[in-house]
Amino acid sequence: MRKFLLLAALVEIPERYRKAALEITEVMSNSGGATDDWWELTNAGSSAVDLNGYYWDDNGPNGNDGALFGSFIINPGQSVVISEIDAAAFQNVWGSGITVLDQTFFSAPDTFSGLSSGGDQIELWDADPNLGGTFNLVASVSFGAATRGT
Repeated sequence: MRKFLLLAALVEIPERYRKAALEITEVMSNSGGATDDWWELTNAGSSAVDLNGYYWDDNGPNGNDGALFGSFIINPGQSVVISEIDAAAFQNVWGSGITVLDQTFFSAPDTFSGLSSGGDQIELWDADPNLGGTFNLVASVSFGAATRGT
């Protein structure tokens, strides 16, 4: 009778990726000038996520006109608005209880890639896909032409 040795490898998953469930939960393009373009990111997971080094763009992984997040912890259940205008101006329109990351928070080729009122997309990666190396698409959304409510 032959005996086989079964080896099990324990792979440590970095905290950054454990139970992270980031979702793009709202998008506003062409808001009539009141708050310009913005989108909302929500952590629907059970662990806090440090967004440092995450990258967002509206032109796909080879657009090279996106923005890198600085260090910001988004807690489970928390939402944050990514805004084209400064945080104070956004909060003046929408309320002071909203966490806002404006253009001054981001670095990279384009600190806020404008969202087309004719339809566009937002893609969020865990690293800048234009630099090569390992990166993963974390969340994405496509949307059609903007409409105005009555």
